[in-house]
This record gives sequence, structure tokens and C-alpha cells, in this order.
Amino acid sequence: MSKLLTANFLRLKKSKLFWIISAFIAVISYFGLVDAYETNRKLADWHKGMEDFDFVPTTALHMLYGLTPILGLLTAVMIAIFIGTEYHDNTMRNKLICGQPRVRVYLANLLTCIFIAVLFYLIPVVITLAVGIPLLGMPHVTTASLLQLFLFGIIGLLLSAVYASLCTLIGMLVHNRSFSLLAGILLTLSLLICATFCTSRLDEPEYYSDYVLSMRSDGSQEISASEPIKNPHYLEGNARQLVQFLYDFLPGGQAIQISNLDVAHPFLLILYSLGITGASTLAGLAFFKKKDLK
Repeated sequence: MSKLLTANFLRLKKSKLFWIISAFIAVISYFGLVDAYETNRKLADWHKGMEDFDFVPTTALHMLYGLTPILGLLTAVMIAIFIGTEYHDNTMRNKLICGQPRVRVYLANLLTCIFIAVLFYLIPVVITLAVGIPLLGMPHVTTASLLQLFLFGIIGLLLSAVYASLCTLIGMLVHNRSFSLLAGILLTLSLLICATFCTSRLDEPEYYSDYVLSMRSDGSQEISASEPIKNPHYLEGNARQLVQFLYDFLPGGQAIQISNLDVAHPFLLILYSLGITGASTLAGLAFFKKKDLK
């Protein structure tokens, strides 16, 4: 196993795509912080002198996990190319010909891919802490809020392992690099789209107010709110429980919750991530043992 991991990390060190994606994540993280700083400055100038000044600036805390939703897509691209190159260059067959068991080959690639996903996740976090705090500042945090942030970070790390395990499953079973890349991109995009749909349905208000335009006796117009009206699109009962389950279970939903710092069921998310990672790993091992590598 150690020889396989050493070989994988040497390949990773020489991979131009790995360094390009890492640099891309670092750059968009930095410029996202700069853009938030400029926005804060402009809004603060606009609100100066207003009696109803109620401007809440964006802080480094709000940006800490902001890139989490797109990291699954970047991870899918990197893993598909990384594993696909082994098939393309016949490295996979050579490993097996040299006597390496299939289980070790699969697990070595999985651990390498988890490292890739975790690193992509940590790059924006480190940049936000190093650059965002001096630039944007941090709100007053308590011990409870720090523990909550740490818990969200753990959920994000486990989510990275979920994406890595799913993409490794695809990469190890689909030997064609192009098909593997397409499948990984479609999977991560589908998970994110489904999570976005769940978010929109769960955010539907139970009641909404309509507004009535009427004329006063002096000819002026008056706008008044009507009695609250039941929203027909509001989910209730089993339907809401099902959508909430999908929102918590799907990696895309977890990514959105982490980026918004709004995780309703953190320990459930941890269990779901561990379950998905374990199930996809077992499935990948079972199918890879039977895969014909000719």
C-alpha cells in the first residue's frame, strides 16, 4: 500500500492539472474576499448620514465555507483525469501484473483522491483565515459559535470524502477518461441542481400577504396589506419530511448548508456522509474485483 500511495503522490506532484485547479481555487477565493471588501466599502459610503442606518457588513465568517458548493465539480474533474490517465497509460494493468491486489490498488487511489478533495476544500478556508480576517474582520464569536464553526468544518471534510469516494467509484469502473470525466461532472451537477430545488421548496413561506391598491377620498392612492393567504406551494407533512431528508442526505444539499452556515441537523449530515462514503467504497471494491481490464 505504501508503494502505491508513494507512486500516486509523485504523480500528483507532477500533475499540471492539480496545480492549475489549486491555483484557480486560491485565486477565486482571494478575489472573492476583495470583492466583498469593495462591496462593504461602497455600501458603507451609501449609508452614511442615514438615520435608519442598519448596514451589516460581510465578514470573513460569512466567506469561510462559501466555495463549498463548487468544489465537488472541481474534484470530479481532477479525479477523472487522474484515474483515467492510469487506464490510458496502462499503469493500472502494470500495477496488477506486478502482483498488487485489486483491493490495495482501489484503496490507494481512494485515499489519494480523498487527499485531493480535502486539499481543495481547505485552500479557500486557509486563504479566508489568512486574508479575509485582516481584510473583512470577524464578528464577535463565542465559544459555542466557534465549536459550531469547527463542527461545520468537520462536516465539510467528510463531504469532501463523499465526493472523492463517488468520483473514485466512477473513475475506477469507467476506463474511458472522457466518459469518466463526463459522468463525474454530470453527477456533481445533478446533485447540486437537486439540492437547489430542495432549497427553493423548503424556503417557500407558509403564508404570504397580498397588497390592495385603493383610492382615498382626496384622490390619492393607498396601498394596504390584505390578510395572510395560505401559500399553495408550501410543503407539509410527509412531502416536507422527504424533501428535508433529500436536502440533508444529498452532498449538494450539505454543501449549500455549509456555505450558508445554516446546518439544521449537523450530526445527521455526519452520519449520511459516513454512510455514503462507506457504501460507495464497498460497491467500488466489489465491482472492481470483477472488472475486466483487458
